[in-house]
Amino acid sequence: MSAGRAKAGGQIGQNGEFYKGGTFLPSTDNPKRTPTKRKRGPKRDLIAPGEFAEYPEGHGSIFMVIRNYVAFDRLADGTFGPFRRSDNAKAIAYQFGDGAMLDELIAKYNAGERFFPYPARPE
Repeated sequence: MSAGRAKAGGQIGQNGEFYKGGTFLPSTDNPKRTPTKRKRGPKRDLIAPGEFAEYPEGHGSIFMVIRNYVAFDRLADGTFGPFRRSDNAKAIAYQFGDGAMLDELIAKYNAGERFFPYPARPE
């Protein structure tokens, strides 16, 4: 059941609250809803396949930058980690230029680092 619109100049609705002229009036006695603020959780990012961690202010996840350009498998030394894929050379050239930065990030990731400062972060 519709209660219609408020009269010009405003009107008190069925729920006892004021409504500006032309706005829809409530058809219930419930109070107006107020927008709720979204509570942000801790700043988290993927640091490895399926592994999240909070990142320090001003830093980004190495994994989030390199994940589209690498494959994860057993490396030559027997550990599990990323290595550069050869099938996306054009994308690497577009994102990283000559690819030296990508190689540097892969080396840091393999050395155990998971975050790097933002100024070096390619967008």
